Amino acid sequence: MAQLSDIEPFLGTDQLFFVKLHTHLRQPLFRQQPPLPDRLTDLGQIVVDEWQHSGDRQAEIRLDCWRLTADALQGIVAISKTTGQADLGRKPWLLSSFVASFKASAAKRINLTRNTPGRTVWQPNYQDRRLDDSTALNRARQLLDRFPSP
Repeated sequence: MAQLSDIEPFLGTDQLFFVKLHTHLRQPLFRQQPPLPDRLTDLGQIVVDEWQHSGDRQAEIRLDCWRLTADALQGIVAISKTTGQADLGRKPWLLSSFVASFKASAAKRINLTRNTPGRTVWQPNYQDRRLDDSTALNRARQLLDRFPSP
C-alpha cells in the first residue's frame, strides 16, 4: 500500500476523496486467485503503473494510500483547492477527469496486452466518498491497510 504521510497538513487546503473502481462484470483480472499465491497478474501490474503515473501527470492531484484487489482499485485522492473550483460540497470535475483518464490509459494498455482492442475493462462509473476530516481519512486508511496490496 502506498501512503503519503504528508497529506494530513493539507486537509484544510485539499479535498480528499476515497474512490473505488471495479472491473467490468467484476472480473478478477488483477490478482492471482486461490489456490495460487496472492500476487499481481501482469494486468494488475499495468493498473499499478498507470495509477502511479496518473497521479504524477496532474499537479493538482496527489495520491495517498491505495490497494488493488482482484477486481477493484481503491484509493485516496487529494485534489488541490487552488484549482479555482468553488467548494460547494460537490465532487470537483478534476476528480472525474482524473479517474476517466486513468481508466482509459489502463484499459488501453490492458487491451493491448490481451490483444483485445476496445474491450471493456472497467465498469462505467466509480464510487467516491469525500473525506472531510482526519477521522474519516484515518478510517479510510485503516480500511485500505487491512487488505493486501502490491
